[in-house]
Amino acid sequence: MPTIVESKKFSCTKLGANANKFWNVTLYDNGDVMSEWGRQGNSSQSKTWPGVGRSFMEKKIAEKNKKGCHENQVVDGSGSITVSASKVAIFPGKPERIIFHFYAAGNEFVHRVIIRQR
Repeated sequence: MPTIVESKKFSCTKLGANANKFWNVTLYDNGDVMSEWGRQGNSSQSKTWPGVGRSFMEKKIAEKNKKGCHENQVVDGSGSITVSASKVAIFPGKPERIIFHFYAAGNEFVHRVIIRQR
């Protein structure tokens, strides 16, 4: 059974288009690359490319970055989270819409921010 060499998770969110998707990619020691994708909170689809290796995975990551997907950063419970105002105010004048979409999608970061503001 192959062993995972590297695994990355991405979020692809376009609020104006009601798109809140994820894309995950995993590289195995035998060179297989598996990707999994779907809407946040729903079942996913997956595909495996046998023996294509790291360069293929990096090519797929570059494609997703070009489409506006961002790699998720893992935050453990012991640290603090800071976000600049420029990252929060994606649509000036409509912050409640942004917060609603992330809150409704179960975004843990937004839940923490809302609880901290109370």
